[in-house]
Amino acid sequence: MTRHVKLTIWGVVLGLLPFVVFLGLTSSTVENGEVTQYSYLNFAAIALGIAAVCVGIALVKRPPSAIAAYRRPGWAISVGVVLALLGAFQVVRGVGVLPGITECVSESGSAGFCAELPESDPLLP
Repeated sequence: MTRHVKLTIWGVVLGLLPFVVFLGLTSSTVENGEVTQYSYLNFAAIALGIAAVCVGIALVKRPPSAIAAYRRPGWAISVGVVLALLGAFQVVRGVGVLPGITECVSESGSAGFCAELPESDPLLP
């Protein structure tokens, strides 16, 4: 197995594992039956996201001149960019920025996405 294939497998695992693993804190404040404050912090998503970004950069980076005969496959750059973006998404999600942007009132498991829309949402019936 080549270096690029191994890095790709590691990057995919590191980028997708935070959707399953939650190691962090969530808190919410409810007043009069309404959520007034919600915070989310997932340390696993932050750490694994940073690792996925590093793997993505390693895929895009040129090899050292000592192994100039070593050739990078054509797909390595695009996969590296996708892994870096997935890792960056995990870091942003792990810090808890997404619930603030999307105005989530609760989250489903450890995925970090809205499970319920706020009551002021015009899309609610």
